Amino acid sequence: KEFLAGRSTQCNVVVRDPFVSSIQFAIYRKATGAGLKDTAFILADKSVNGTFVNIRSVGLGRQRTLHTGDLINFRLSNSRFFLGFRFEVIDQGSKDKKPAPAPRKDDLARHSTAIEWKIGEEMLGKGGNAEVFLGINLTNGKLIAVKRVALPRDAHSRQQFDSLLEEIGVLSKASHPHIVQYYGASQSSTHLHILLEFVPGGSIQHLLRNFGPLGDQIIVRYLKQMLQGLRYLHGESLIHGDLKTANVLVTDKGVVKITDFGTAKVVKETHVESSGGAPTTVHGTLLWMAPEVVRGTHVPSASSDIWSVGCCIIEMLSASHPWSEYDFENDEEMANLLRYCDEPPEIPPTNSAVLHTVAHACLDLDPQKRPSAAQLL
Repeated sequence: KEFLAGRSTQCNVVVRDPFVSSIQFAIYRKATGAGLKDTAFILADKSVNGTFVNIRSVGLGRQRTLHTGDLINFRLSNSRFFLGFRFEVIDQGSKDKKPAPAPRKDDLARHSTAIEWKIGEEMLGKGGNAEVFLGINLTNGKLIAVKRVALPRDAHSRQQFDSLLEEIGVLSKASHPHIVQYYGASQSSTHLHILLEFVPGGSIQHLLRNFGPLGDQIIVRYLKQMLQGLRYLHGESLIHGDLKTANVLVTDKGVVKITDFGTAKVVKETHVESSGGAPTTVHGTLLWMAPEVVRGTHVPSASSDIWSVGCCIIEMLSASHPWSEYDFENDEEMANLLRYCDEPPEIPPTNSAVLHTVAHACLDLDPQKRPSAAQLL
């Protein structure tokens, strides 16, 4: 029986997009022997606008033999996006291997990429299970950043990976001058690659390490752009969850770009006990996290993002992390401080009354009293 994808309601997967053909493509079996291993799977391109296998066009009326792991995608009416499917063959008769879970509908676009690209050898950064390399867009020659994350090998890492796919969905929905642009994602046999805008200036943390504390005028300039990006995210019901100067990039022209939202929350997990004694999984970086999130009384929210803005102000004023007045030996000591603190971290001296006022407002221990990004602007 053929598997059909397209705009027609007769298809197994219906894509209601005017750019998609009534039947975009069909997949059928071709027996070459008695067993499943002797069965070939053929994709027939029935589209006018093109179907791609592993980013290579098949062509109307032409066919391509499929193999496990092949990426099938096609363009949508919004030319920035492709819809993608990963082809897998599952031997349900095998007792030695468990069948892979069927992809969910909202995962279908997560492995897609709308550009041809190549990863280079220069590493731009590393954190948790992710490495970021310099890449190139082979279509237009522009440089890109390629975040590489290893594919899961066990049930726990599989859960993390599924969460990462959900967060890629967040990235794909965000489009703003102060948020790093997402180009797509691609999966190899060993890694998931996330393709992002390349920002040559590096992070604010990188600037702090090179130049020390920043002047009030520069901080206000950067802060305003960060808040504009957050106002957009929160207006779209999106939460960053791991805001810090290491996740805020700056172009050579001084334009701020928020990055790493979503992925950093999944890659780095810290397990702590909530105030009630129940285990809580905390995503993010502890010293920048709002106390109520660590305590387990609140989930990450727009208000907890605002707390992290206050921590970023501390970083830019001092070139040190928040809570630097304390010496910590391990993550548990950090978690205990945040769980039981009754005052915010120290705010370094500043000649700017605006910065001082904004920092105090962001670091209010009561999340209900913290202003929104729109109010701070």
